[in-house]
This record gives sequence, structure tokens and C-alpha cells, in this order.
Amino acid sequence: MTKSFARMPPPSTMRLTLAWLVAAVAYVALTLVFGRDVNWDLLNYHDYLAFTSTGDRLDRDFFPAGIQSYQNPLIYAPFEALLRSGLNSAGIGVGLALIHSANALLLMLICMELARSLPPEQRRLLIPGFLLGATSPIFLSHLGSTFVDPTASVAVLASVWLLLRREHWTLALAAAGLAGFAAGLKLTNIAFAAALGLTLAICRRPYGWRWAWETAAAAAAMVIGFLVAYAHWGAILSSELGNPIFPLLNGAFKSPLFAPYDGNIVRFIPQEPADLLAFPFRILQHNSWIYVEVAAPDLLPAAVSVLAAASLLIYVARRSPAKVADAQPSASPERFWVFLAAAALTWLATSSNGRYALPLFMLLGPAFALLVGRLFPLKAAGIAAVVALVLQWFNTYSAGVERWGAQRWTEAWIPVELPRQHRSLPGAYVSLDAQSQSYLVRHLHPDSTYINLIGSHHSIPSQGPAFARFQRLLMRHPERAFAVFKEAPLPGTRPSVRTMAEQKSALLDRVGLRIDASSCSIVRIDNAKPLPGKLIEVVNRQLPPQRSRRIFICRLTPAPPSPDLKQRRNAASAVMTTLEARCPDLFYPPGPQTEGLGTQWYRSYTKYDNVLVSVHLEDRTVRYWLTGQGKVKVIGRLDSWARDLATFDCSLPERGRRGVASITTLHDMGPL
Repeated sequence: MTKSFARMPPPSTMRLTLAWLVAAVAYVALTLVFGRDVNWDLLNYHDYLAFTSTGDRLDRDFFPAGIQSYQNPLIYAPFEALLRSGLNSAGIGVGLALIHSANALLLMLICMELARSLPPEQRRLLIPGFLLGATSPIFLSHLGSTFVDPTASVAVLASVWLLLRREHWTLALAAAGLAGFAAGLKLTNIAFAAALGLTLAICRRPYGWRWAWETAAAAAAMVIGFLVAYAHWGAILSSELGNPIFPLLNGAFKSPLFAPYDGNIVRFIPQEPADLLAFPFRILQHNSWIYVEVAAPDLLPAAVSVLAAASLLIYVARRSPAKVADAQPSASPERFWVFLAAAALTWLATSSNGRYALPLFMLLGPAFALLVGRLFPLKAAGIAAVVALVLQWFNTYSAGVERWGAQRWTEAWIPVELPRQHRSLPGAYVSLDAQSQSYLVRHLHPDSTYINLIGSHHSIPSQGPAFARFQRLLMRHPERAFAVFKEAPLPGTRPSVRTMAEQKSALLDRVGLRIDASSCSIVRIDNAKPLPGKLIEVVNRQLPPQRSRRIFICRLTPAPPSPDLKQRRNAASAVMTTLEARCPDLFYPPGPQTEGLGTQWYRSYTKYDNVLVSVHLEDRTVRYWLTGQGKVKVIGRLDSWARDLATFDCSLPERGRRGVASITTLHDMGPL
């Protein structure tokens, strides 16, 4: 970097294109090194939503991929197009990386807009600022994967770029429209749409009738953008299921097919003021379940928080007219800072999930560069920006960019060996796993029905309108009804198919079905050879060994419910109902379906995503924990339940923190 660079004219289209190509090539190389991402959510709902992006299956399936089944599938269309293109998995990964590289291009454009407000000598600080944002650890962990957040973030960053441009008010309307469109693609982007709308309202001055008209026009543009992306899907959901954003906000829309509950995404939201203040610093840690399920340590949230606080204190100290006149020129375009603050606050309040905030974490790069330029002399600021970049890269490298399920590159993204009968003949398939295995749907006969009876966030109850729909769909193929479940033995064991079928039959007892263990067929997943080729072989050698999995498909037969299981289920349900009455905020919504395997019964309460309660009839204990915790807490014993219940303080286990270091066995964790 030279001083002459600061005085150069804005990059030409050719230079910008070349810079983007460099970023795209780097992203493609990283994607190939990271491997094929066979993440939990891909097997649960990504592949299903991609498959249904070309045509819905609401008339045939019911919660096929859990509650995520009803997201807008439009955002998954690029992944589906790549799957149908005939490319192998490496080619599909390259295609996803190229789509995701549009974020880098837009971040460059945002940095160029920010540079306009800087003194010429400070503009080069945005080079390390751009690199910090473009290599954000949370972004890299999603790069080239099937998560759609890096795709949806393109629309968010485009809206921010238009927000920062000042040529004409129509660009602000376009920014609002794009923000609404991003929210329609993925509802978690509503946080960014709200932040952008607030920014337009605050920063458009003077206030008056013209301000009111322009603010209303921006709001209308945002609504139109949302409807362009979502109206078609919302109309289908409303017609078929009685709620245009089913199952969200069902307390307002009251679809009879789901609990009257509005839904929360609070898995990572700090629950106490001290946790909120510590949150940016906890993100520095090399631990999972802090702001995303995998480890993605990032120093920028803490650094930007400290620098922003220091900048604010300096501003307050210099707020007299005389001191303001002596202060350095502002390196902070107002719209950028208002949007960044509003986006951070809305994100913290609505989810605190890093996956939903990729644009925010990318924008922290240029934000850091602006702050060091404001607080330090130019040379010190340049050193600070470069040191931060080196530390961030070293931190990312030492922690490792975690994939949810890195696999070697194979011909298909999900190699599936499905017996011919399930491809050629329609049937009704009932999934009994928290992970729905809904990726099987694209391989089944197209007229088949797929139902996830017991999902990670929701179980279909055994009474009411939802159960009636379950029974109606099951009767579409009464002679060809099947259970679907994965092989999930305890470490060091491999139970027989009959043993697993008997255990799963206990889950089906409440709906009057039983598994015929003699009819089970095996579906092999990821049982494919790695791709040939010298370059791919080099990449594959450094990836984890191939992990094949087995899924069982077994015929279902009608069977009367067991009176013994019913009595045990009712006894466990009564205990958990008393907990709901004692702590209505913690165990909410009340009355979820009780599931279990005879001696262990549990309920999943979704308000805190999720609080799980288990009743163990053998050792007569009642336990609870949160999803993502490795420690189970005992609430009390059945022999002294009234006394133990009275002393229970209704607090979240481990103060709501996930990823607790202690390890418990799968047996202790209950029948998950």
C-alpha cells in the first residue's frame, strides 16, 4: 500500500471485476479444501426444501422435514438447479462458492462508498477492513455449504450498498425493496429489514411532511419486496394449512394443525444482563454453542464493541462546539453506523444466532477499519488494522473452520442406495427420528407420502386435527405404510434390526401402529467412492474418512395400543404437567406430545429452543436440559416429587448456556 493509492480514482469496472475474481477463486479453493458439507440440517430439511422449490408437496406430506418444512423454498432453488445440472458434488460446491462470492463483491462496493467519507490518506485502511469482513469465520464456515444464509445475505448487502449511496432517493427505495425481498426469502432477515427501515427514517432529514411521505414510500417498497419473494408461498400455506407463515405466529393465525404458539428463536440469546455484556467476548472463545452450533471464534465483535464505546466517550467529551470544531473529520458515515447498531440490536433481540447474521459479521470488518482510523493516528491505525487481520486469520486457522459434517467429494452430494421397490411403487413413509431423513423424498416414488411423526422441535399429537390429517395421509397407501429410522447404536454396540424395530414400535404405539421387523430393508447413505482425479484425490486425503450410514425402512402394521404403555405414558405426562403449572414460562407451550420407550418418557418445550424434560421410571428421577447441553440436571425424584417441585426455582439449566463441557452418556441424555 502506498500513499499514491489513497489518491487514486475509484476502481474501474475492470479492476473491480478482477478483485472479485480473485475473491471468487479463493472462495472456490477454500470450499474444495473444506469438503462436501453433509450437515445435520441438510439431511433434516435442506435437501427437501431444494427438491420442493420446483413444486410443493403440501397435499402429500405433513411435517416431512419437521417445522422447517414450511420455509419459503424459493431460496433453495439455486442449490436444486445445481443438483439437477449433472455436476458432481465438487462442481456443485464450486457453484455454491461462486454464488456466495457475490457477498465479497458487494462488500467491496460498500467499502468504496464508505471511502468517500474518509480523508484521502485514510482510505487504504479499508483494504484490511474488507479482508476482515470477507474472511469472517462465521461466513467461511458456511461458504460452499447447503446453508442458504450466504445466498440470502447477498440481497441484504446489496440493500446496504444502495442505502449508503446518495445520488437519488430512488436508491433508498430500491434498498428498502431489496431488504424486504431478503426478508421474504428467509424470515430471519426481517431483523435487517427493520434495521434498514429505521435507518432510513432516522437519517432522512429534515423531518416534516416530505420526510413522512418518503418514509411511507420506503415502507411500501419494503412490503412490495417482501411480497415479491413470499406472497406466492404464503398464499399456498394459508390455503392448505391455515397460516401464511405456518407454523410461526400461530397464536395469531390459529391454524388447527399446530399449537397456538408464536414461536421463538432464543437458542443463543443471552438471558441475563451480565451474559449480554460478556457476549462479544465469549465469541472469541474456541468453543461451540456460543453464537452458532460449531466453533467460529471471531475477535471483531469484542474489538468493535470496545472501540465503539471509546469513540462514543470521546464524542461526548468533545461535544461542545469549540471542541467539535477541533475534532478530526468524522470517519463514520451516519447511515452505516445507524444501520450497524440497529442491525446488531435487532439480531441480539430476535435470535443472537450467528448464522442469521452473516451480513452483520462481514460489515464488522470495515467498521473496525473506520474506528481505528477515527481513534488513532494514521500509521498506528494502519498497524492496528493489519495486526487485527493477522490475529483473526491465525485465530481462525488455529481453531479450524468447522463444517457441520465435512465429507470427501463424491459423485452425488448425498449418495443414496435405495431398494428398487421404494423407487417404483408409492407408499406412506413415517419418519421416527429427530433428524427427519427427508432427503429420501427425492428418491421415492413421486406419489409417496412422507411424514415426520417425531421431529426435533415438534411431534404430531395423537389427537385433534393434526392427528386426523396424519391418519388421512397414511390411508393414501394403506397397504404400503413404512417406518423410517436410522441406525443409532450406543458406542461399542450394534443391536439387531429386530431390537431396534421393537424400540421404535414403542414410539408408534400411541398411533396404533407397529413395525414388522421381518420386512426391514436397508438404505445405505454415503456408501460411495470418492471422486477420481489427482487434484481431488489430494483434497480428499486431508478430509475425514468416508462415513457411511444405514437407514431402515420397515413395513407398518395396525396394532392396538398397549394398556401398559398407555398407563406409563399417562403417569409420566401427569408429572410433566405439574412442572408446566409450576413454571409456565419455562415449560412452554404447555402440553406437547409425550414420547418415550417404556421406562423413559420426555417432552420437548420449544420456547427456549428446546427445554427437554425426561421422567425415568426405573430410577424414579425427573431431569431437564437444553438442546446443545452435555449436562443433565435432576429436578427431583418421584418418591418426593411434591417437596422437590416446591423447591424447584424454574431457572434455565446452566443459566441458558449451551455446549457445557461435561459429557454425559446417550443413556443419561434420554431417548433422543
